[in-house]
Amino acid sequence: MYSQVTERHAFLTIKDADKSDGGVYRLDLENNLGSDSGNLTFTVNGKLQAVSKPINFLAAIYHAL
Repeated sequence: MYSQVTERHAFLTIKDADKSDGGVYRLDLENNLGSDSGNLTFTVNGKLQAVSKPINFLAAIYHAL
């Protein structure tokens, strides 16, 4: 598992994910305007397929808070 943060995006990569990788992951965000955090719940049901585009987790967090 590794993460990468750019100026506008944060990525979490889990190679060869299996059911034990499912669970709650916490995302903490901070910049010069303030900070925010949220929890993301992932469930691994079976073999993963490649996604065609990045998932916008930031939007998901703001909807959840």
